Amino acid sequence: MPDFIDTRGYISVGEGGQQIHVEEYRRRVEARILQIVETHPALAAIRDGREVTDEQLVNLERTLHRELGEGDLHLTPKLIRIAYGIKTDNFLGFLRHVLTLDAIPDYTQVVQRSFEHHIAAHRYNADQIRFLRAVQELFLKQRRLAEADLYEPPLTVFGRNEVDRFFSPVEVREILDLAEKLAA
Repeated sequence: MPDFIDTRGYISVGEGGQQIHVEEYRRRVEARILQIVETHPALAAIRDGREVTDEQLVNLERTLHRELGEGDLHLTPKLIRIAYGIKTDNFLGFLRHVLTLDAIPDYTQVVQRSFEHHIAAHRYNADQIRFLRAVQELFLKQRRLAEADLYEPPLTVFGRNEVDRFFSPVEVREILDLAEKLAA
């Protein structure tokens, strides 16, 4: 059964739990989205029929996170589900839905594609690739990756300090740089 939006109710927004009517909240969110649409280079590229790079998409996710997730809107996956009746864990996916624009992949797809490019650019063995897939999943869950994360669960299922056995210090730095570049 699809989720139906209760446009008659109120939702709690922010840490103080400010009550805002669902329709008013949607109006505010969509007005902010329209401001972003007019000024962001990724969306300008889509409008002009140019190819959008993963860097532009990550930058768009960061911008959406900053503009929608912080400030007066405090948009979260829970509020997206309540106000719009969709389940998503990233702002690119939300934007894709609101604008009905298939040219925008969701953030998960951008991260997966970037990890694929990284793997393709190296001659990794099967164990290294499995480890990197686990790193990718951890990154998507946390939206960040620190070097210490490579030595903590769930990555310890590969063995204790396996990252040191699988990758050279330079390769570890490349993985961390990739994650930093993708962090939104």
